[in-house]
Amino acid sequence: MRLLVDHNISLYIARALAAVAEPDRHEVKAKSELFDTAVSVPDTEWLSVLASQGGWAFVSDDHRLYRNPQERAAMLEARVIGFFLEPAWRKRNVTEYERAARLILWLPRLAQQCEIIEPPAAYRLPFRHTSRLRPIALPRR
Repeated sequence: MRLLVDHNISLYIARALAAVAEPDRHEVKAKSELFDTAVSVPDTEWLSVLASQGGWAFVSDDHRLYRNPQERAAMLEARVIGFFLEPAWRKRNVTEYERAARLILWLPRLAQQCEIIEPPAAYRLPFRHTSRLRPIALPRR
């Protein structure tokens, strides 16, 4: 699995995920490790880069990616798998430690999903790792 962690999730969480995933030969990168985030990189642009490299999935808290028609079209064209954090991840009492721990618990299931699902695809990622991934429809309109 190759997993991009969007900029709306801590760089430190991305690094923790990368460290945990490395022994299983999974590649996890923060968006800032692949793109110059000193300037805003349009979603359609980074999705295009992932498409050219192939085999990428991403985790994000930016739900506009599948709601906005242009960004959804770029996602479909890029043939990526997107995992979108559900609202519970954003509660004020959730620490970065807990976010990191829960994403680490999700990591094997994300890798498994990437192996069995043909992209493009999108899922809502529940806060509880014992929950099921919730598919998101990606209409082509």
